[in-house]
Amino acid sequence: MHLIIKKETWGSQPSIFSVVGTAKTYEQATKLIEAHNLINTKNNVEFHAVLFEAEPLVLTDEVEDKQLTLF
Repeated sequence: MHLIIKKETWGSQPSIFSVVGTAKTYEQATKLIEAHNLINTKNNVEFHAVLFEAEPLVLTDEVEDKQLTLF
């Protein structure tokens, strides 16, 4: 899986990074980046594709036993 990363630069401040999309292949990621670049009008924003190879999180019985409260 490829993550589409948005990088915002604000002068001397540290850059801000956020994930704005995902793609299964590099070709799909490239198309998404091209689309983001067409829509984006700010000069301080860049988009990049990063390969993400981590194993998926598998929930176990211990997690199922927990009670969650939504607010």
